[in-house]
Amino acid sequence: MINPQIFRRIVVTEKSNKLMEQHQQIVFIVDWKANKPQIKQVFESIFGYKVASVNVMRQFGRPRRIGRYSGKTKRYKKAIITLVPGQKFEFLNPNQAQKTTGQPIVPDIKSTSIAPVKKGFFTRIQDRVAKLTKIEAADLTSSATPKKDKNK
Repeated sequence: MINPQIFRRIVVTEKSNKLMEQHQQIVFIVDWKANKPQIKQVFESIFGYKVASVNVMRQFGRPRRIGRYSGKTKRYKKAIITLVPGQKFEFLNPNQAQKTTGQPIVPDIKSTSIAPVKKGFFTRIQDRVAKLTKIEAADLTSSATPKKDKNK
């Protein structure tokens, strides 16, 4: 059985958009252990397009240092899928998908019960930055009026 979750994410860059428009090629980050026939079979079964060819490239982790600690970046495999001539892959954003299907992709938040999320580190930092920007904005408006110098 082939795992349909071999596609990690689609690559959206200027180069991949150019490949999509001019050559009907789609770029995905796929599972490290996936091979070309598996990628072709899963893509055809999930998206319903005929695949002409699949090219893969493996990117190994590059050495990186942060201070005295050294390590490597994460390795990944990139697949460039070429469609049969005459087909065009439609990459829809949620607004376009709602117009075409009539149903929103994102579920309604009000109707679902969501547990309260504990504030994480980055959320706390964002709150602090927001408070500081409010304080700075207040300082700028108060400093806009000229102050009288007591020594003169």
